[in-house]
Order: sequence, then structure tokens, then C-alpha cells
Amino acid sequence: MPTLLDVWPALLLLAVVLTLPWLARRIKASGWRGLQPTEQPLRVVSALAVGTQQKVVTIEVQQGAHTRRLLLGVTPQHVTLLDAWPADTVRPSGSTPMPPAP
Repeated sequence: MPTLLDVWPALLLLAVVLTLPWLARRIKASGWRGLQPTEQPLRVVSALAVGTQQKVVTIEVQQGAHTRRLLLGVTPQHVTLLDAWPADTVRPSGSTPMPPAP
């Protein structure tokens, strides 16, 4: 017959296994984000599908103290810079005409 000294490691392992899901839910509910940095240097502002595999994407890129917005044309083969401007500048629609494609 096993004694308490023989089964305590198994009981401890069972207690840990039963406690882990509860602990994981508590950590997730608290909003803990792990070791991720608080500020991401790249952020997708918007994305618009213009075809089955083509998108126009606006992203914000943080470079030190400066933040810029980039307008990108994205296809499965290429990413093309369409326009760029400082993030603190409001761009009214149609303010700058697109240069002709080469």
C-alpha cells in the first residue's frame, strides 16, 4: 500500500494541472500582454480591397519622434508606395494628384 510520502508528487502534479487553466483565464482577463512593447513602430490604419487580390493600405510608421503615414498598393507580388505624409497633417481627399505610373 503506497504511503503519503510515495504519492505526494503525483498529488502535487495533479493540483498544478488543475490550477493552470484557471490561472490562464485570470491572466487573460486581467489584460496582461506579456513582454510586448507598449508602442508598435508600425500600425495599420486602414485597408481597402480594390480587387480580389489587390488592396490599398494606409499604415503609420513611427521613426523616433516622427510619425509618417504611408499609402501602399499591395498585390501578391508587389508592395508599391503610392504616397507618404506626416501623420499630424490632415489630407483632404484629392489634395495631391497621383504621379503617372512609369
